[in-house]
Amino acid sequence: MTSLQETARPKLCKICTGIEVRKPFCGPEHSRSSSGTTTRICYSHAQSLHELLTSAIDDHCHLCYLILDVIRKHYILISNKKNVLDDWDYVDDLEDFSDDEAESGLSPETLQRYRRFFCEADNTFDQANNTSSPMVLEFVFRSPLRDELPSRCTDVAVHWTQAGGLSRLTTTTSALSLVSGLPDNLVRLCEARDLQNDTDTSGAYSSALVRLWVNKCDQTHELCRARREQREISLPTRVIEVAADETNPRLVESQGQTAGYVCLSHCWGKSPTFKTEVASLSTRKRGMDIKEMPKTFQDAVTITRNLGMRYLWIDSLCIVRDSADDWARESAQMGRIYRDAAVTVFAESSDSDAGGCFAPRPQVGRTSALCRTPMLDSLTQAFSDEEHQTPTFIQEKLHHAGSHSLPERHSVFETVKNLEARTTPLSSRGWVLQESILSFRALVYEQHEVRWSCPTMKACECAPEGHIRQSWSKLDRGEVEIVDKRDLSNAWASIVHEFSRRKLTYSRDKLPALAGIAGEMSHDKRPTQYLAGLWEDDLRHNLAWFVPPRSTLAPYRETNRTQGCHAPSWSWAAVDGEVRMHLQLNDDRQTSEDWAVERARRAKSLLCEILVSRTTPVNKLNPFGDCTGTLKLRGPLGYAKCCSPATTSHHVDRIPLADTWSGRETAWFDPDVSPVPRQSPIDEVWCMPLYHTSGHLWCLALTPVQTNQGLIILGGRSSPQGEVYQRVGIVTAKYVSSHEILTEPEKHFGTTMEQNNAILAWFEQCEVKTITIV
Repeated sequence: MTSLQETARPKLCKICTGIEVRKPFCGPEHSRSSSGTTTRICYSHAQSLHELLTSAIDDHCHLCYLILDVIRKHYILISNKKNVLDDWDYVDDLEDFSDDEAESGLSPETLQRYRRFFCEADNTFDQANNTSSPMVLEFVFRSPLRDELPSRCTDVAVHWTQAGGLSRLTTTTSALSLVSGLPDNLVRLCEARDLQNDTDTSGAYSSALVRLWVNKCDQTHELCRARREQREISLPTRVIEVAADETNPRLVESQGQTAGYVCLSHCWGKSPTFKTEVASLSTRKRGMDIKEMPKTFQDAVTITRNLGMRYLWIDSLCIVRDSADDWARESAQMGRIYRDAAVTVFAESSDSDAGGCFAPRPQVGRTSALCRTPMLDSLTQAFSDEEHQTPTFIQEKLHHAGSHSLPERHSVFETVKNLEARTTPLSSRGWVLQESILSFRALVYEQHEVRWSCPTMKACECAPEGHIRQSWSKLDRGEVEIVDKRDLSNAWASIVHEFSRRKLTYSRDKLPALAGIAGEMSHDKRPTQYLAGLWEDDLRHNLAWFVPPRSTLAPYRETNRTQGCHAPSWSWAAVDGEVRMHLQLNDDRQTSEDWAVERARRAKSLLCEILVSRTTPVNKLNPFGDCTGTLKLRGPLGYAKCCSPATTSHHVDRIPLADTWSGRETAWFDPDVSPVPRQSPIDEVWCMPLYHTSGHLWCLALTPVQTNQGLIILGGRSSPQGEVYQRVGIVTAKYVSSHEILTEPEKHFGTTMEQNNAILAWFEQCEVKTITIV
């Protein structure tokens, strides 16, 4: 690993260093708006695109490189030819561009490429003028946008000059930012970055930046320190001692020792072989040849050593994989393991242990780097409130958009909506969700850069100064006594939905893969019983989970019942595929119309009573893992016939239900299995009202469990015969309001208030029964 002291400062050419702040091409021009004052000022730059290209390639000028990249990407946007420049690596291909060629213009080969990419017939550039016209840099000083870092709210645009005036490439060409106000240690780090040799995220710059982030958090983040001091941190049962660089790592039993450690979050791959089993446990304790370890593990050892840490935890090495008891005991502790780690390293872009944490930097590695521009220091001071001149940089706006608004770090109690958008190999895995949520501090090694996240700050190589979090929920501040139950309920609903969309190698791992989150919520924030992925204090609401109906407007997906005995049928964990839970709104919609109030009263009076809710863990060492379970409910039990599946509001596989009392279609049945297998169709269901919201009544769809010699048989479990059912879906009845009838009479022709209340009338005449659901 190269030391920063050995690197060379990135070079600037004579064109860039020759910019004179006191001699602008035009401006400054001031304008006012509701967001504040904006000032524009322009400076001359290269006299032609030929000169810019020569400076960027032959002189290795960082700033010219950034400007050239902006022009290149701008051409792609204008011509709408996304792949036209894929094979144009102008740094590698033109490395031998000589001084003679520079003096005489471009070489024939380069000129041919140039014409191909910049001078095609449909190019909107002015071919005759733009190739030889001088360029201008426009600096736009403005107020920060929402969530934008104040250090980078000055835009830098690239323009051509034409007939003595400006000719903008497009109306919005602010693809560069002027950056100022960075702390001294970060300034020194960025100035020393060797762009020519900084070829991957294991380099001197990334390593030093990671240490800077960790030290800043340790020394200046009061909130992070307070949360660390709330707990007595001890090592997991087993950890990998990485020790010094020249020694091989070895597995050690911690014996409850107190020390800091690093966690690794990674994709195993299809057939991982480097793991700890009963037969190899003693060998792992004697030592592991680091050269024989998978690349991801080797990189994790390097990162741990770079941070000055002694211990590393990797699930596949620190848990005995073929011991059921060790697996159950350690998987139940994963919440604590990730929560208490000094930092968790995420191998974000690798789809197997062989991929590694570090990734080579493509061209984006250079364009995202901060380019030191000392000739602009006085310009920044002139248009800022700072009393002292601060070092300035220019950087291309990429990766996190212009505002550098990074994805939030998510705690158990925050929304997971930003996690949904990530499409990296690691973020698609089910196990990684709780690792992401529970990790106190995270170092994410992505394809192009390294990101940092802690409770106080989020940062990346694009914006290494970091974005300080301004607002905190009551939960994040640890104010347990005033926690809103609704927040907890909605957080869990979001977690379940996101988790259900992710991949698991073994579907039986659903509950174990969320056991850490469940344990943390149960111990700290939710002192209530956990029931196979549901919560007793919100059980009626949780039981109304549903499989979203397949839509003709969305990609095809299917759901199936999980094979084997891992969760009761009334748990979402019994289904393979996407599931949703209802979010609790701040205030249920209220109405003063007498008929609506009466209808709500009737619906609530029909809801079943939950008499018994009980689960039994398969392995007592993990009370939040696989389990069997029983529900006992008492309420009106209605019998309905399934009609032909219909397509309604772009939904397929949604089945109309006709109650046997009136013979009318009174509700929709959304099966837990979609599409319903032809070999085992559902012709009839029993329904029991469960949950009511404004305009909706949600009922459990049930079928009797098959019997065999007086026993109830379900997934290998047996119970005494009786009124025993299994869940097969959810039944909904959406009331048609009088407003809808009046505004859309054709759609609701023949609908009357009596027909609207048909489902209520059906359940009101049904026999009240006590049933068991397994």
